[in-house]
Amino acid sequence: MEVNCPFNLLLTTQLGFEQLVRTAVETIEPGAKVTVSPRGYKGLVGVVSSSPEELARSLLESSSYVEKAFVVKASCLAEPGLIAREALRIARESLPRGSSFAARTVRRGKHSFTSIDVNIAVGSAIVSELNLEVDLETPDYVVFTNIIDECAYISIIKGEKLRGKELKRKPSFYRYFNKLIVAQEPYISEDPEASYKMGVRIGRGLQNFEIGDY
Repeated sequence: MEVNCPFNLLLTTQLGFEQLVRTAVETIEPGAKVTVSPRGYKGLVGVVSSSPEELARSLLESSSYVEKAFVVKASCLAEPGLIAREALRIARESLPRGSSFAARTVRRGKHSFTSIDVNIAVGSAIVSELNLEVDLETPDYVVFTNIIDECAYISIIKGEKLRGKELKRKPSFYRYFNKLIVAQEPYISEDPEASYKMGVRIGRGLQNFEIGDY
């Protein structure tokens, strides 16, 4: 089964900042193709860039809204065996002899397997052929798989860079949001189903920002 996985760069951000990340990308590379919240997954921005490595580096240095930048080295159908095969292929080129690594996966969507299944498949494939050490705490490199529905995007990142970004947390507004109380004036129409759906949409939007009461 062939699958279209278009992005060569994936960016993560806090919920609600996706459009600001789009602006940052387009400021640095006006010709980049940017998809905000691909497949509806918030906190994620997909990019097709002519120079993904350079763009990722510039964004991490200049934008406070970009939390992590994953340059995609390979993509395939989201199936553990296929992911392991592609991860091994790029690991042969990118992981030095004697280095340590960890496999990590973030899944978005419904699948018949877990993130741990993917990590085990990827880790086993790399250890079996390259005989590298697995270090789950402070690896030299992280083989990172971002799964978006049927697509798996595989990246290799230096462990120190991933750890560094995780420590530099942006200010969180959610502790303020959950103190808010939002009153909603009901939308009334002749169709009760339409009124219900409108209320559900508003409620889901408020849930995304962890509003306290509504």
